Formats: sequence, C-alpha cells, structure tokens
Amino acid sequence: MAEADATWAGKTLFGTFYPKGYVIAVVEDGAAADPIVDAVRAAGFGGEDVRVWSGEEVLATHDRFVKERNPLQRIGGVFPSEEAAILQEYLESARAGNRFLTIHAPGHADAARVAAVLADQPIAVARHYGDRTITDLD
Repeated sequence: MAEADATWAGKTLFGTFYPKGYVIAVVEDGAAADPIVDAVRAAGFGGEDVRVWSGEEVLATHDRFVKERNPLQRIGGVFPSEEAAILQEYLESARAGNRFLTIHAPGHADAARVAAVLADQPIAVARHYGDRTITDLD
C-alpha cells in the first residue's frame, strides 16, 4: 500500500482511530464497490480523495497502527469510547471480507454531497468524521 493511500489511516483522537475529514463506508458486496466509486467520482471527488480497501488491507493497516502507537496513544486507546466501538465494528466487517471506501470530505457540505450519492448505493454503513462528531450517513 502506497503511503499516500494511507494518509487517513494514522488519524487518531486520544489514541483511537479517528480519520477527521473522511467518510468511511462499508460495502458488503465487493462487486458493488467499483460502481459506488464511479458515482462518488462523478459527484466531484477524484484522485486520492477516494479509495477502496479490502478487508485484508484494513486489518493490516490496523495491525500496523497498533504496533506504531506511542505510549500516550496506547493509554488513550484503552478507554471505552464511541470511536473504539465503531472501530471494533469495522474490524469485524473487515474479517467478514467486506470492502471499505474512504472518501476525503473535509467539510459538512462535502459530507452532504457524499451522503446524497451513497443514499442510492448498496452500503452497509457510512460515517463522516467531523471536527468533533461522527455522523451516520445512512
């Protein structure tokens, strides 16, 4: 995996996965991922803004992240939180072989555009990570 593709992967909040400014969408039907990407790109998100991840890639990225956390991040990651619960959901989805889309949507207007596109798509879950809140888009 190229380093540019993983720019969101190391994003944390108090030692827990928190990719601020991104939408994370889970796609259970792997064949549906490419048409969803095409729809998102048609809405104006291009280049490195959109990426599809296999479950294996998500698990490998998570394993690398866990190994590379500093002591403060490790301490922060042990406390129960909404972010930690969502991460566990993502890891279970990855183990089940689902695919993931990461879409760089830094602002509310960007997230709304993504939500409008995803509304008609076969996704299991989609969330936008804002400045201080995680918003379900489905």
